[in-house]
Amino acid sequence: MWFDPIVVPVSSQQVQVVFCTNFMAMIPEIAPGSKSTCGLSNVSNGAPEKLRPILNQVYLCMLRHNSLKVAILDALDKDILSIAKNDNHPMQKLVDRLMNGETIDSSSLNSDVNLLLSSSISSFLSTEDVAVLGGIAVGKLVKTSKNL
Repeated sequence: MWFDPIVVPVSSQQVQVVFCTNFMAMIPEIAPGSKSTCGLSNVSNGAPEKLRPILNQVYLCMLRHNSLKVAILDALDKDILSIAKNDNHPMQKLVDRLMNGETIDSSSLNSDVNLLLSSSISSFLSTEDVAVLGGIAVGKLVKTSKNL
């Protein structure tokens, strides 16, 4: 059995994005042996163009953490393909750590993180969403993988 929940834009449907993420985590329990897929890039529709790739990449990591098996994604985005093909990708490892409740030492992140977190992303997300997505998105800005 396959599940294909509708992924909606985070720019207008933050609560639904959280529900989709949580639903993915429940699938193995409510339907053991089933698989899941989704149209991943929907999450970034309506977001500023420069933020779309990072939102897609972070959300892919979040859904993979919560049991996603297959995703319809941008095949021209080499970064997202790298994440999709590698369970040990540094971003996936960072997302897993954050979603498991681990605190990340911000001293290992470069100064561009502050720019990202203060960017227009915060204008269409709640404080909680910014904390989750912003905290995870910094994985793109890690100077080294020494802490991963």
